[in-house]
Amino acid sequence: TLLVALAAVIGSVDSTTSFRVCFGVLLLTLCVAQLKVAADLYKHRNNLLLQLFQPDSLSLFVTAGAIATIASLMFAFPEYDATCALRQPIILTSITFMGNLMIGRAWRIGSI
Repeated sequence: TLLVALAAVIGSVDSTTSFRVCFGVLLLTLCVAQLKVAADLYKHRNNLLLQLFQPDSLSLFVTAGAIATIASLMFAFPEYDATCALRQPIILTSITFMGNLMIGRAWRIGSI
């Protein structure tokens, strides 16, 4: 049904608007999926098998990915000063946070 709705949107408006709508729906779907994974990791963090993989840092990693994903929606907006000024710092801060989590995890594993 989602594809039918997107096809109807594409056929009824110009290509720029339809791209923005499709891009927004895709990014929103990905962000919801990422936040669901983060919530499930946090919910089941006391599971013995999951504790080996540090679920708290995995939840933060996935949440940072969700923030970067939803911030990518700013690329679909017209070139306003606010979106130009905000999109790169938000995305790069999230990616830097994800990199810091990976380095911290690698250091922890290497120090064992």
